[in-house]
Amino acid sequence: MTADTRLDPPRRAAREQGTASVQFAIGSVALLLLWMFAAAIGMAAKANATMESVAAAAARAASISRTAAQAQSDAAAAAAATMTQQGLHCAASSTDVDLSGFSAPPGTPAFVTANVSCTVDTSRLGVASVAFTRTVRASAVSPIDTYRARS
Repeated sequence: MTADTRLDPPRRAAREQGTASVQFAIGSVALLLLWMFAAAIGMAAKANATMESVAAAAARAASISRTAAQAQSDAAAAAAATMTQQGLHCAASSTDVDLSGFSAPPGTPAFVTANVSCTVDTSRLGVASVAFTRTVRASAVSPIDTYRARS
């Protein structure tokens, strides 16, 4: 007769003692990193959606302003207010407005275009392995009242 090479159950149990704890620890870390990565992607997706609203608000604010100089400052203020209302925190942001429509004579259709950008920094999540920055840009166009005086 040959000897059975399998370990008997008590010896196998002693040899594998604690492996479930190690597997749980490794799995927990992996799931935590996956969750943090999903949160970082969510921040970037929220920034994309919010920047469309920011651009629209900036273009609208510029289009109802009386002067080109006032339009630039109104657009920047509207963009900042919308970002604050939406809870978007940018590491850097900019608002550029094309005000060439203000030079068109009254009676001529004209438009204002607002271009906004925001650099989203996911390092606020506290995990360096999923931290990244992404610049999100959006643009919107709003008409200037055709028959209003412009300057």
